[in-house]
Amino acid sequence: MYRAAERQPVRPRRGPDRSGRAGAARLRSAATALARRGAWLLLAGGLLAAAGCATKKDVRTLQWQLAAMQVRQDSALQVLQRESRILLDSVRKAMNITQDASGQTSHRFQQLEQTLAQTQDLVAQIMQSAQDLSTRLDNFSAQQPGPLRPGAGVGEAGGGTAEEYYALGTEKLGEAAYSTARAAFQQLLKEFPDHERAPDAQFEIGQTYAAEKDYARAVQELQIVAEQWPNSERAPEALYRAGVIAADSVKPKQPRQARQLLERVVGTFPNATVASRARTKLRSLPRS
Repeated sequence: MYRAAERQPVRPRRGPDRSGRAGAARLRSAATALARRGAWLLLAGGLLAAAGCATKKDVRTLQWQLAAMQVRQDSALQVLQRESRILLDSVRKAMNITQDASGQTSHRFQQLEQTLAQTQDLVAQIMQSAQDLSTRLDNFSAQQPGPLRPGAGVGEAGGGTAEEYYALGTEKLGEAAYSTARAAFQQLLKEFPDHERAPDAQFEIGQTYAAEKDYARAVQELQIVAEQWPNSERAPEALYRAGVIAADSVKPKQPRQARQLLERVVGTFPNATVASRARTKLRSLPRS
């Protein structure tokens, strides 16, 4: 009877320990990815500065990529900090439930705290290095006279042409580097607002927001094409695209706005290529 009444020793629960290892592994993986990305950009910037032959386009491309990386790092750091708090809370709760007689739980907790501290230090170092390189690139760009080309000064400003900015933006858009692509298109509009590529650049800015699923902003940016360049070939296409996004993608859907945009296509640009598609789309929309 006495032996049956003996209390069995409490065994430590293994679930939190496995969870802690998995969480630490996720944090190390995220930090490593950021480190590799930051190291690549730092190496590229260092090579350009050391070579002394970089064009302003090269410098600006790096600056855009650094800016995009800064945004991603800020977001990643917030995620790391949030996961750190969740992980530490989980471990603390597990320690309150059961204690490992051999002291393994306490040791694991200390290891997790050290891993989290190292991860945050690593991310902070990368962000500081990126900021330092960005400053160096700014100084380097200001000191460069820029490459001379035939016809320089005609339709050009700074270190790149409108076509170069547009080509860079299109390339980055194809790589799904939407913020970098948008920066290239915006630079084109800033330096060459009257260039024939300007309405194309504005159209692609709207496309970058649509790709990022910021549909309301995409509709706004696309409408600018028809407002500022009403005689361009992009105007009816931009209105049609904005109408389709308003009808199908904006949450909640905006059938009234979509109808207004598509009716502008049909009424203002009846002979445009997209006019027939606009008429078809209009027939599928409910009447208010």
